[in-house]
Amino acid sequence: MTIQQQTQELMNKAELIVREAKEMVVRDKDSLTAAVDFLGKIATAKKEVDSRRRFFTDPLNQQVKSINDLFRGYSDPLGEADRIVRNKVLVYQAEETKRVAEEQQKAFEEAKTRAEEASKHPTEEFVPIPINIVEEPEKTVRAGAGSATTRQVWTFKIVDLSLVPDEYKVVDEKKIAAVVKAGVRNIPGVEIYPTSSLVVTGRK
Repeated sequence: MTIQQQTQELMNKAELIVREAKEMVVRDKDSLTAAVDFLGKIATAKKEVDSRRRFFTDPLNQQVKSINDLFRGYSDPLGEADRIVRNKVLVYQAEETKRVAEEQQKAFEEAKTRAEEASKHPTEEFVPIPINIVEEPEKTVRAGAGSATTRQVWTFKIVDLSLVPDEYKVVDEKKIAAVVKAGVRNIPGVEIYPTSSLVVTGRK
């Protein structure tokens, strides 16, 4: 039986179960027993669906995993090499930017000093004071195999969590659910209460 035939068969069964579920009425012990029996059949049907699904997907998933593991052996070293060289480029660019800023500041200070000296000895002819303009490092570097552009990206790190406004704090609901399940019944700011759920076990 092909996967299309199997899925069609399961779809027909599911549609029949949904119709029966809509028609079912629970009003007394007998109908309650019938409803529980029906839920058991649904649980069994769900297991059958999952079993058939895994019959097709497990081999494919295993093959995908094997292929990913194989190519990860190639891509991981490339990623490491990329990080190494990328970091060296960024360090160089940062040092160049710092050097240019320092040289530019030095040039302005020298021009200012010359201007002050010139003001002490005025002449009839105005002589402009030259300022050495330091060339800034290129933001985009082009090479034969590609190009790289340095850009500023804003990021952050938490230095004092107590000062962070509440609107930027996220409650760890998974952690709360885990401790409540483990037996914790009192957490400030959290209402912990019981709810009813139905556990259905299908017969094999």
